[in-house]
Amino acid sequence: MRVAKSKFRAIGTAKLLSNTAAVVVMIGSECVVLANIPAPAPVEPNETVEAVTRNSMNTFLEVCHRTISPAAPRKYVIVEAICPIFRAWTLPDRVSLIGRMLKEARPGAVPSEVGYMSHRVTPDVTKGQVFVEARVHPPKLYVNNVEMLRVHVLIADAE
Repeated sequence: MRVAKSKFRAIGTAKLLSNTAAVVVMIGSECVVLANIPAPAPVEPNETVEAVTRNSMNTFLEVCHRTISPAAPRKYVIVEAICPIFRAWTLPDRVSLIGRMLKEARPGAVPSEVGYMSHRVTPDVTKGQVFVEARVHPPKLYVNNVEMLRVHVLIADAE
């Protein structure tokens, strides 16, 4: 979990393509919170997509609650893996659960969704990153160095 407080310039995460992780980003006028939500480990039979996602999202929402005023404007973005063969979400239940949890925590929230192509790579390969750049206004969200989204939210002093 990463948090960038006032006058943030950039925040990000990496190693997405090696573990088909999802990323949830909250961009507000006071800060940005970014969480890397892993897929369940194949060696852990008791880990489910729902359990891993719910635990990670609860932590994410708790950090958001602690770091930003409830009245502050904010936008949410879900970045999820897309299966290159079917051109569909790799873990569609995870996308749905994240969206529901965001809407329950912040009624009326409509998160943007961005996909990245997941390719099987060896475990030691660390590819794939998501970062938010706020050196420009509106802030931009990049996936693998490609601008995917301009996030229109009132960011104070985003120079």
